[in-house]
Amino acid sequence: MASKGISIILAIICSVIINRISADPTSCPSQESCESCLAADFDCAWCTDENYASTDRRCMTKTELLNRNCGSGSILQNVEETSILEDKELQDYTENGETIQIRPQRAKLRLVKGQKSEIEMTYRPARNNPLDLYYLMDLTFSMEDDRKTLVTVGSKLAQTLGSLTENYRLGYGSFSDKPIWPMIVPNTQDNPCKPAGVDCEPAYDFRHHLSFTNDMNKFVREVNESRITGNLDNLEGTLDALMQVIVCDDKIGWSEDARKIVIVATDGLMHFAGDGLLAGLIKKNDRKCHLSETGLYEAALDFDYPSLEEIYRELLRRKISVIFAVTRDNVQTYRQLTDLMADVSSVEILSEDSSNIVELVGEGYKKFVRKVNFVDTSPPFIDVSYKTDCGIAGGKLVPGQSCSNLELGQNVKFSIGFTVKEFPENGVYNHIIRIEEVGLSEALEVEVEIQKPCPCERNGGIESRNHELCNAHGSFECGMCYCEEGWIGKSCSCNSQSANQTDLTNQCRPLLEASTLKRGAICSDRGECECGQCYCFSGYEGQYCECPKCSNTCNLESAVCDCGVCLCNPGWSGPRCDCPTATDSCMSPNDELCSGQGECHCGQCKCNSKFYGTFCESSEGSDEFKNKICQYFNPCVERLVRERKDEKVDIMEVCADSNKMPFSYSFVESLQDNERVCIARVQFETGLSCDFPYIYDATKGSKQLYIVWDEEACKPVNYAAWISVSIIATILFGLLLIVIMKLFVMFQEKREFATFKEQIEKNQWEANVSPLYKDPVRSYRMPDNMDGTEFN
Repeated sequence: MASKGISIILAIICSVIINRISADPTSCPSQESCESCLAADFDCAWCTDENYASTDRRCMTKTELLNRNCGSGSILQNVEETSILEDKELQDYTENGETIQIRPQRAKLRLVKGQKSEIEMTYRPARNNPLDLYYLMDLTFSMEDDRKTLVTVGSKLAQTLGSLTENYRLGYGSFSDKPIWPMIVPNTQDNPCKPAGVDCEPAYDFRHHLSFTNDMNKFVREVNESRITGNLDNLEGTLDALMQVIVCDDKIGWSEDARKIVIVATDGLMHFAGDGLLAGLIKKNDRKCHLSETGLYEAALDFDYPSLEEIYRELLRRKISVIFAVTRDNVQTYRQLTDLMADVSSVEILSEDSSNIVELVGEGYKKFVRKVNFVDTSPPFIDVSYKTDCGIAGGKLVPGQSCSNLELGQNVKFSIGFTVKEFPENGVYNHIIRIEEVGLSEALEVEVEIQKPCPCERNGGIESRNHELCNAHGSFECGMCYCEEGWIGKSCSCNSQSANQTDLTNQCRPLLEASTLKRGAICSDRGECECGQCYCFSGYEGQYCECPKCSNTCNLESAVCDCGVCLCNPGWSGPRCDCPTATDSCMSPNDELCSGQGECHCGQCKCNSKFYGTFCESSEGSDEFKNKICQYFNPCVERLVRERKDEKVDIMEVCADSNKMPFSYSFVESLQDNERVCIARVQFETGLSCDFPYIYDATKGSKQLYIVWDEEACKPVNYAAWISVSIIATILFGLLLIVIMKLFVMFQEKREFATFKEQIEKNQWEANVSPLYKDPVRSYRMPDNMDGTEFN
């Protein structure tokens, strides 16, 4: 368990390092304040050391500042930090009532503006997670058969819920509409079903019947005892009822740790905000609980219906999901509504008598459990981005904060990025951001500390005033001069009475357009302006530091430098004029430019894909016989070898280049292991064929061959000797086989003789009498009832 936690922390730290944009230190030198320095690039650092040389730049990378003797304790730099504060193992619901579905649980970040830091998070839907299911039923006249069906399927509903989770509770409530005209027929509040000739419950908007319980019999009893009521139109007070179910935490009995779902069963449509004006209800819904002790919604005639947006916000805030179970003719309308709050609602088709309610509950629950959608509470100046693998093992993380079709116990990885876009206007740099799943109370809590624009506080101490680094005309704090009135400049050396800061600065800025007086950057961002004069950084020169010094850019042996621009001599090219235009060095020995398998660039072959070598002569996976230069030299090597074997051959015909320059060659005993070796297959006049390895060297204009020669390596076979040796070997093998058989027979005979002797010793005859002999004399004893006389 500990090793897993360590691996997660290491992954988080690595992801922070990998995702940070690499520094561009060239943007550091032009910054003249701590704030602009740290904002220029992540790797820029600011030196506040008083003893630091005043002519040096104070904004560089930390390494450069240390190399220029800025004290390590006086360097301000951007610092990102990531730490995990709480990292419990994921676990399913336990007997102590604890479920952990998000890991880690708490983290801390120190963020730098513009830099992205990431945290790795894992989500796993837990088994047996507690479920609070509130059944909100339309009890208008047309829903009587649905109520009866719900009573009959109570046991089956309990069985279905038990198969989903062992920890479920049920609540029950009913609704109709506001008991006022034009929502009901006038003067029928006591019996709104009177126009139909039926007695029913007095009109009400919403009634809470049963707080959450795991007693299914009690649930069925409450449903059975509830009575239908009525209204005038086909629009119901659904949103009134739903708002009370959501906000009345104490009376409904919602559990903080449970997955909370409301099932709204109806065969009608709903009233929206504004419809209450028809009855003179002008007050906006206050989104508060107004249930009486008996569960009746008492403020039905005080407020208008809530809006869908208000319902949506409360559902998100209280982590409650809604399943609208509606008849087929209303499905399309409800789907359009739930599209506006898809992450916390869904629509299921309810049969005419609600006979499919059990299946509907099971499917609806699975839909919410099998999907996950994370949101956050980040302030507007911090951007939070998400990537996930949606539980695919080995899958690539792709942008997204939601997944579907998950299984219980399936791990889903998320990578969450945090980026500060702007500094907070209110000056508050510490915040807490919650990464929450829309249907769960669990969250990853991230403590965020935003690095200030310049993490240095001015103390205004007397020791910093009239500082010598500020020419006694200002105070030196945080590595900068704060000039007194009447003095300007980086070191307060310019009298503002003789020239203002703008004029002095413009003297350090090159004029780009005379007509508009548009000017460039101060000292071309390559130096510092002091009282109207540029002091260039190392490596630059010119009135405005506009020219790089020639020694830094051009190859002075092949070019002339003009204000940092290389003017190449004939035969040279490239930004530094160090690239020859001639292609002689790219010509392979067979007079092909890079063997026809590449291009010549700066006097060297740049090979096409899959080819390599000095002249691109070799290809990946090929053997020595397919090397183009090997094929070019093979005929020469073959004739050189044959000549050494005293065969008459014409060497000059194939051992010279196109200019009739002969190849140099030598025979050697061996080659280096790391050399690219060619193989020449030589056919001699005797019919014997042998392979001879060799290497070539054609990089300096000449063509040199080094051929391996082994006097004993390639000789014809002596068949007579081979036959004689074979015959002798066969005879010797036959004799050896005869000797082995003879020894085997002798061993067997010796073992059998020893066995025979052992048997004789065990069966010795007494008195030299044969064991087959029997004595003819016998003795008999008379029975006891006779005289007992012995006779023969």
